[in-house]
Amino acid sequence: MSPLGVLPAALGFGPLMSLHAILDEGAGQERVLVEIKAMLSDAYAVEHETIQVEL
Repeated sequence: MSPLGVLPAALGFGPLMSLHAILDEGAGQERVLVEIKAMLSDAYAVEHETIQVEL
């Protein structure tokens, strides 16, 4: 296994994630991002995520 594969766990980081979000017209981008991040943290202990937003 690559040393980079164990680095996050070795440093005590939780899971890392990248995802895409397609927002409905009129949806508040900041509010949606805050809610997604809170859900990922609470439900899955995700400490870092990259979210690409498409409007």
